[in-house]
Amino acid sequence: MVLPPREALPSLQVLSLIDSHLTDEFFEALQKLYQGRQLPLTEIDISSNNDLTGKCVHSLAKITAGEETQSTLKKLRLGVCRGVEILPQELIECDLPCLQYLNIRKSKISEMHTLSKLFMERTLTTLILDGQKIANTDTLEKLLG
Repeated sequence: MVLPPREALPSLQVLSLIDSHLTDEFFEALQKLYQGRQLPLTEIDISSNNDLTGKCVHSLAKITAGEETQSTLKKLRLGVCRGVEILPQELIECDLPCLQYLNIRKSKISEMHTLSKLFMERTLTTLILDGQKIANTDTLEKLLG
């Protein structure tokens, strides 16, 4: 892959890669390719990529941040993903200070209640949980604190 000259600022803000058979290794390679450069993406949809794990958010945070600027990512869609069980903990550990919207509909998530830290301590304002099995659990109570 040939990148534009370092002076050229990427203008891509929204990227949708639904059901593209992506892996964590894809994002790690993209991170290495763009090392020291920022892709100013504000919205990424990587739903229905079952080989991804929650660890992919670390690469996304680095890809969307510059050497001296924070991540620009505001919307992340990871719906219908089977391998993201540890996503809540990974999101808390990574640096996504602008994240406002998270869609994890029908994704297999463990310890979902820990996501409350994202909207209590950070900027998350929208959380899509469609298809999550939360009936007869205290998950919603823990999320809403």
